[in-house]
Amino acid sequence: MQAEAEEQQPDRAWVVFIQALDNKETFKGYSSDLRQYMRFFRMDKSDMLLQGTSMAMEDMAISFIRAKKSQGTSAPRIRRIVAAVKLFYEVNRVALNWKFVTRHIGRTKAKKDGAYSHDQIRKALAVASLRDRVMTIGLCSSGIRRAGLAELDMKHLEPVDKYGIFHITVYEGEDEEYATYCTPEWKKTLQEYLEYRRRSGEKIRPDSPVLRDEFNREDIDRARFPKRLTPDTISQIMIDLMERAGVRTRKQMTEGMQACQVRHPVKAVHGLRKFWDTQMTLSGVSPLWIELLEGHTIKGVKHHYLRPTDQELLEGSEKLPGYVAAIDRLTIYDEHRLKQELVDAKKTIEHKDEMLGKFETLQGEFANMLRRYAKQQKQIDELKSRPVNT
Repeated sequence: MQAEAEEQQPDRAWVVFIQALDNKETFKGYSSDLRQYMRFFRMDKSDMLLQGTSMAMEDMAISFIRAKKSQGTSAPRIRRIVAAVKLFYEVNRVALNWKFVTRHIGRTKAKKDGAYSHDQIRKALAVASLRDRVMTIGLCSSGIRRAGLAELDMKHLEPVDKYGIFHITVYEGEDEEYATYCTPEWKKTLQEYLEYRRRSGEKIRPDSPVLRDEFNREDIDRARFPKRLTPDTISQIMIDLMERAGVRTRKQMTEGMQACQVRHPVKAVHGLRKFWDTQMTLSGVSPLWIELLEGHTIKGVKHHYLRPTDQELLEGSEKLPGYVAAIDRLTIYDEHRLKQELVDAKKTIEHKDEMLGKFETLQGEFANMLRRYAKQQKQIDELKSRPVNT
């Protein structure tokens, strides 16, 4: 990550800036935002941002904010860019009056985006390839971010046979590492996808990516050596998929308009994460468990003390239901839900048959005990009826 940034902006101020970024997603967002800020002032090196007085630097930031507002850029978007600029100045030890600067951003009415519905997701799956079905169901059944999904290897999936699902370790080995789960529906779809890859000549190993590039089965070398998808590729695939399914409408951009200014009722990828959160909430899963399974940090002091086990996150308790309580709502196709209900019903019947067998055994043992008691009582009565010899 650092080497990439040095190659693009080798000056010292940029190196100091990227060293302050602690993860890949932050690096990508903040570095892109700072470059946008530099392009606005036609600067090709970040050192140029440090020239002049503090007041001049504040005036630059304010002029940027005013220009973006006039272009129709949302206040939250402007704040994100300014946050990157603020960090750049702070790590380069330049103190500016950010309270005064950010006051010029103002407020705009929030434009809330929604979550996909079961029906919309089914429409997308109807036109999706096998790989893209794995991608879609994976996103909406685990709540995982696109970057987390892109980095998933097979070794990060641990079967939970009791429920026919996977325990998923996200961002393994990083500070942001957390665990989540998937539905039986995703596990089955993934197994079909992996079997297709095996038949095509790929050897599935622990370090094989869960999702890979599409390939022609006739191209043996391409099939054998998978290429990992990037987060941006996942976004583009989902945008294309939702447009082909008629779930999302492509909007034409006018001259001078930026992609971030194009609003959709539901975000292409994040709408699936919102679907997950919504279904988990409607299923009664503990809000604390939802936050942790989503990879969020619990706010306040509880963050330092709350340490639920994976089992508690999965099954929960009577007062704090876990992930399994939401499996039905997170399942997209009714056939999968019905099959699972049949499996559960079969297990219930088998359990009842087992209990009935145990009851019949106990009933027989009790009958034998009654017979032995009757026999012993008869012997006692006979002894009592015998005359006593004097």
